[in-house]
Amino acid sequence: MFRVRLGAPRRPAAGVVEPLGAPPWTSDYALLEGDDQVVGRFSTNYHTIWQKHFPGLIKRAHWHVIFSARCGLDQGVSCRSIHRTLYGSYGTDIRTCVERVKDCEQGRSFVQVIDPNGKPCAASAGSFFVGTDKLRQNFDRHAI
Repeated sequence: MFRVRLGAPRRPAAGVVEPLGAPPWTSDYALLEGDDQVVGRFSTNYHTIWQKHFPGLIKRAHWHVIFSARCGLDQGVSCRSIHRTLYGSYGTDIRTCVERVKDCEQGRSFVQVIDPNGKPCAASAGSFFVGTDKLRQNFDRHAI
């Protein structure tokens, strides 16, 4: 790890030994590290924050369901749209997508599954899901 001084260089007074200077979290220093280290640290920290607000939802599809429910329309997000996204990215089948929606609904109450008419129903390939107040509060808190 290297420290680089930002801004114009300063010269210490004659005979004065200057300490290392400001700690690395201040604007006086930039830490040079490899991209993989930065991404790894970010991922680890984000996972910790995610688990605090969405305990037990650790699969990639859970993140897609939660994010889609929070950012989707009031009419809901189709389970098929989640399937299209996850199939294109990871090859996930529709049954697995429906199971991940159920995970977010049952016991956690982050989403509510509805039919095309807006009435509560069981999760299926043709159903939709909408975010609950609990999801909106937790998602907004996790993003701060």
